[in-house]
Amino acid sequence: MAEFAREISRLEGKERETREKVSTLSAAPVRAGSAAARIIREWGRYTVDVKREEIAKSIEAVVIKPVGKGGAQNGEFRADLVEIVWK
Repeated sequence: MAEFAREISRLEGKERETREKVSTLSAAPVRAGSAAARIIREWGRYTVDVKREEIAKSIEAVVIKPVGKGGAQNGEFRADLVEIVWK
């Protein structure tokens, strides 16, 4: 019985995720720029899986530019060395 209850709980969670995904995907953008605006507006409500899907649909590649040898960066993140190639 406990195993059955765990399975029901797991399936209910999957159902919630699927409903969220369907409601997000069914919102058709009105104009080309509105898809990005919609994603930005709704990002906080997305599940991790939906976020991954949106990123996969939007980004072609992430390029990390080379740096010199040694500890010249001093452990600091440099955003200028990261380039995003959009689809």
